[in-house]
Amino acid sequence: MTDEDETLNPAEEFGGLLYQLDRMPYGDIGGITAVEQSVYKLLNRFQQDLRGLIILLRVKIMLGDRNKAVATAEQIWEIGGSLDDVFEEAYIDSLLDLGLLEMASVLLKPRFENLAAALPFFYPVMLKFTIIGGSIKFMEKLTSSPHAPRREDMLFDFIEVYRLMNYGEHFKNIQRLILDNAKSALCGYGYQLYNDRGFTDLELVLYLDDESARGSMLKSELEVKINAYCASVGVKRANNLSVVVRSVAAHPARVTAERQEPPA
Repeated sequence: MTDEDETLNPAEEFGGLLYQLDRMPYGDIGGITAVEQSVYKLLNRFQQDLRGLIILLRVKIMLGDRNKAVATAEQIWEIGGSLDDVFEEAYIDSLLDLGLLEMASVLLKPRFENLAAALPFFYPVMLKFTIIGGSIKFMEKLTSSPHAPRREDMLFDFIEVYRLMNYGEHFKNIQRLILDNAKSALCGYGYQLYNDRGFTDLELVLYLDDESARGSMLKSELEVKINAYCASVGVKRANNLSVVVRSVAAHPARVTAERQEPPA
C-alpha cells in the first residue's frame, strides 16, 4: 500500500463523488465520465467497495448503458452488506430507474414497517416505488403519515379520485403494463403532478437508453396497449394519467431540495 493509499478515506472520497454526480444533469457527459474515471481509480484501491460500485451503477445509468447498469446492480446485490442511508437510498433509486422493483421491494420492506424512522430520509424513493408499482394503498399510507416530510395535496386529490372511481386495481395493472413494455430500455423513471385543469394530472416520464425513434415507437405502443386494456375490462380510460418518453440524456440532475449537504 502506498502512502497515498493510507491517507485516503474511502467514505469521504466516494461520498464526494456521489455528491458531485447527484448534481449533474444526465446530458453532462464530460462531467459524468470524469466521475467514472475517478471511481475506477478508487475501486482499484478499494476493490468491491459497495459505495464505489453504487456510484458506478449510477454512472452507467446516466450514460444510458442499461446492460452494464443491470450487471452492476446485480453484482452489488450478490456482494451484499450494510450501507449508510445515503448510499442505500442511491442504490434503491437506481434499482427503480432500471425497473428492478423486486430487488427494490426487498430493501424497502423494512422501511415500510417503520415509517417514523424511514420517511424523513427515504420518502422520495418510497413514494417513487409506490407510484411505479401502482399501489394506491401504499401511496395513501405514505402521504397521510404524520412522519411524511411534506404535504402532498395533489397526490391526495389523485388518490381520492381513483378511490371514488374504484380505479385502484386498474391503475396497478396499467403501471405494470407500462413497466413490462418499457423495462428492456429503461434508464430512468420520473413523474410530474399538475393541477392546472382543476384536478390532478399524473404524468409519468420514462427515460430510455435508446434514440428518440424508439421512444416514439414505445409511446405509440403504450397508448395502444393501455387503451386495449381498458377496453378489455370495460372501463373508461382515466384522462389524468399520461406517459412521456424521453432520452436518458434529457434527465435532470438527481439532487433534491431535501439533500443539500455532502454525504458524510
